[in-house]
Amino acid sequence: MDQVFKCKRRSLEGASLDGPLSPELAREFLDNFCKHYQPELFDNFFINIKLMYLIPDLISTPEVRIDPSTMMLYYVMLYHGALNHRAENKSQTGDFMRRFYVQCLRFVPTWEKHAAGSKGDLITAILLARAAFQQCDMDFSWNMHKLVCLCAVKRNMHVLDKDHPNTLITAKPLKEGVDQYRKGFWGLVHTDLVFRLLHDKPAMLTADVANWHVNLPAVEIDPELPAFAIPDLAFLVRFRLVLHLLRFYEVTGRCSGDEEYKARCIENLCEEIQDSMKEWPVADLMTENENTRTLWWVLYEVTLAACCSVMIISQELTDIRARLPDHTSREGIVSPHPLSVKIARQILHLASEGMNKVPITPTASVIWGLNRCYMAYGCLVQHLAATDPEISEGRDADLDLLKDVTRGLAMVVETDSDLMPLLTALVVLNATVQVG
Repeated sequence: MDQVFKCKRRSLEGASLDGPLSPELAREFLDNFCKHYQPELFDNFFINIKLMYLIPDLISTPEVRIDPSTMMLYYVMLYHGALNHRAENKSQTGDFMRRFYVQCLRFVPTWEKHAAGSKGDLITAILLARAAFQQCDMDFSWNMHKLVCLCAVKRNMHVLDKDHPNTLITAKPLKEGVDQYRKGFWGLVHTDLVFRLLHDKPAMLTADVANWHVNLPAVEIDPELPAFAIPDLAFLVRFRLVLHLLRFYEVTGRCSGDEEYKARCIENLCEEIQDSMKEWPVADLMTENENTRTLWWVLYEVTLAACCSVMIISQELTDIRARLPDHTSREGIVSPHPLSVKIARQILHLASEGMNKVPITPTASVIWGLNRCYMAYGCLVQHLAATDPEISEGRDADLDLLKDVTRGLAMVVETDSDLMPLLTALVVLNATVQVG
């Protein structure tokens, strides 16, 4: 992945901003953004939607000057709107997104000078962080996340309900927009834990959990409005995942000296996370909405994040097993823990499904960059290498799964050669376990 990150940075530095963008197409991108993101996180309390829709006509008017903060927000909204654009071909979608992302990068220095921690700056930084990891720009994504966390603390999002410590959910907001802040805060906590767990980054918001005073937002799921119900459901699933991940850090810190007890706690926690996912109809809703890409993607992201979190946590079990004096191995290769192998298969099925359904760069970046699905790939390869082929159950199915994932990535590489180092690495791994 390091080679992919380097290729991506070189491509962005030399990217062109040429190409027409009609006001009509820009408004179509804005429409897509509002349909996808407003039900999930934001409403007009955070973004001046009316102003955004005026910009496509104003941007070419020489008498009108639009401040950098507004232009940053405009281009990052276009970027995310392009993700759900039904382009004539997948290459066109990728070209638009790359172009809008580069526009954002060129506004960053000016924007940072004028950013004052406003609501608009907060949302801009959140959306920029998301865009960055979708473009495999993980360093910039991390920098934006740190900025978001500082902004959130400055706006006292971590102590929203300090005067109401015994209330889990309030029926009425204490003040205008407070529920949006609550939902936004818990979303940031989830992102903080993703960076911390999957990318070994230091804790930002989660470094001082004891001083939080934030209730859950009021969530009303209307079955007649699935476009709004699904993001709310995804929020609740993420919130449960947040609680589990916070417990993981508590457990690992508490029982660092007792490996057997630590292994039992981690195994129980992994099972709890998987049971939590089964409590919600996420898989059924993904099937029901497979033709509605925006809703399907919301469910897909939260499912992938949960599975990859279990994958990383379960790696602790493999590491503990390798340190035990009575562990067994084949040709010096320690077999991964069965729980790791099980979740690796789930992740790779998701990876194959995602790249086949939406074969564009952001999909591959979310799968391989943000969620580090190469860990699952390596785990399954390690399992195959450490297991005697003569007695291995499901070996053929595992080999077929590896081939499916490789073919899915090859589809994305057709329009994004920057991902070729990753594809090459997968092909080499396949050869080690004789994938034909």
